[in-house]
Amino acid sequence: MFGIFGSIKTVLMAVLSAALPVLYLFGRKAGAQKEQQKTLERIAEKEKQRAEFYKTLERKNAEEKANTPNTRDELTDRLREHGL
Repeated sequence: MFGIFGSIKTVLMAVLSAALPVLYLFGRKAGAQKEQQKTLERIAEKEKQRAEFYKTLERKNAEEKANTPNTRDELTDRLREHGL
């Protein structure tokens, strides 16, 4: 009777010990995929921040350009009104 349980335990240990490296490899693969996904998300966030920075910079430059005089007459009028 103890021989049957001992054999079953031995078989279960063998199956689990054979499955352990496979589970380890699946875990490493899943972990690598998660890390790659996090890296891609960080890169995407940096790209969004960079795009927002350039949009803000473009708006600021557009506002400054709108206020600058375009012709010689506008420049002289502005200087007469506001001075240097």
